[in-house]
Amino acid sequence: MAPVRFALALVALLLAGCAAPAATPEKTASVASGSAPSTLGVVHALGNATLPPDAAAKAIPARGLQLSTGVGGGEPTMGVDSKGRLFAEAFKDGEPTIMLSQDHGFTWKDVGPTLPTGQHLPPQTFDPYMYLDPTTGRVYKNENDLQCAVLSWSDDAGASWTTSPVGCGVGAGVPIADHQSMVAAKPRMLPVSPLYPNVVYSCTNTGATTECATSLNGGYTFGPVVTVFPQTTDPNDCAGDTLGHPVTDKDGRVFVAHGGCNRWPTIGVTEDDGLTWTSHVITKDSAVIDSPVVHDVNLAVDDNGTVYAGWISDKGLPTYSWSADHGVKWSPATVVSPPDVTAAAFPALAAGADGRLVFAYIATTIPGGYEGKETGPAGTVTDIASPSQDPPEWANASWNAYLTVLPSAKDASPVATTVIANDPKDPLARGVCGKTRCGGMDDFIDAVIDPEGRPYAVFVDACNEKCSTDPTVHKMGNVLTVGTLAEGPALRGELKALLPLAKPSTPS
Repeated sequence: MAPVRFALALVALLLAGCAAPAATPEKTASVASGSAPSTLGVVHALGNATLPPDAAAKAIPARGLQLSTGVGGGEPTMGVDSKGRLFAEAFKDGEPTIMLSQDHGFTWKDVGPTLPTGQHLPPQTFDPYMYLDPTTGRVYKNENDLQCAVLSWSDDAGASWTTSPVGCGVGAGVPIADHQSMVAAKPRMLPVSPLYPNVVYSCTNTGATTECATSLNGGYTFGPVVTVFPQTTDPNDCAGDTLGHPVTDKDGRVFVAHGGCNRWPTIGVTEDDGLTWTSHVITKDSAVIDSPVVHDVNLAVDDNGTVYAGWISDKGLPTYSWSADHGVKWSPATVVSPPDVTAAAFPALAAGADGRLVFAYIATTIPGGYEGKETGPAGTVTDIASPSQDPPEWANASWNAYLTVLPSAKDASPVATTVIANDPKDPLARGVCGKTRCGGMDDFIDAVIDPEGRPYAVFVDACNEKCSTDPTVHKMGNVLTVGTLAEGPALRGELKALLPLAKPSTPS
């Protein structure tokens, strides 16, 4: 939820069918023997394991790279299509829109739907969100004002848009529909219409429960909402509220997760196109971090159907587990970050080929991490804490954009490579951050893997202008950025080195 943005006027909810200007060619990607990376990756074992002597030598070298979209952002989401085009939800001139990059994130163009007035459709939102269906390339833009939603979609990379004529169609009947998320899945039993080949899910939380509704016509209309995590007498099965983004496997199962009972990370699974859901506790040995807002348990599914869950544990560190039986049984929870990381926030996962995973997050190396430190004045959360409010014990903290790449996430002793995407001298934030939100970043980040196997994660840089060089200025502005690998292991296809990524030198 992004409380600094005002609710959308209901009259704008009913406007439909607006089209953006036709897309114009962008610069094409280029690769070269050189690159412009910010940091060399660190090869490390997970948890408390010792790195085998030859593991570092065998690891494919990786370097991080941060790219700016040039516009604002907040709790960003992104997608990548079969052509490798990147899409990201952003704020341009304060209005929610969709940005497109056709050159691996070096340049970006606004392709979001617009009103006849030139404003974006809608011009305001309480929660920004986008989803790209990887099987069709359809880009969904889903904005809400806690009760209704404006759902638009494009089948031509943003050149034109269609908006659902049902102003409150997504999550209709759900009070306080927040934290909306979507996924499109192969139908398992319900007949879809000729309008769209997949079942489209829209999920929200009500502040007390997680609810999902499905569309059998691509998003024009949605059926009744179904509670994913109903309250029962089973102590392992309780109502869920804040949800991570839903995901699907190749057979059409859909998975969604939440903080669960007693902060045990919990997953909900449907095998009948959203008619019913079954929940499973992922682990009781690594609780989700204790905070005023127990936030996302994030999910990913690889090409083999293995489900991965990632969260920030009660120790404040990014942690993952995996399941080979559709979420019933899970591997032991494992910390993914390198040893110098002491606190983290905003888990985001993406999976490619069997066993290959990227885990994105923001993190700090301040001694002790969250232990013994206040995360904001009493009664506030960190997204509304100004630099003058920051508790003094966070004065020297800086937060950076991390990507931990796991080429063999299911190994008994996985070896990871972690890169920092940004230049650590110019962090994403300084001072207090994490546990709930972080000033300017809001609720979450997102990650994807493109067709060649290059991972991307979308972050918000909340440390700009004077904050970039002055450690006493903790947060200033917000710019949507993308972290990726300038070089590193491919997470799709053959396990080999990606071609080094360099800035395009000439237009196509």
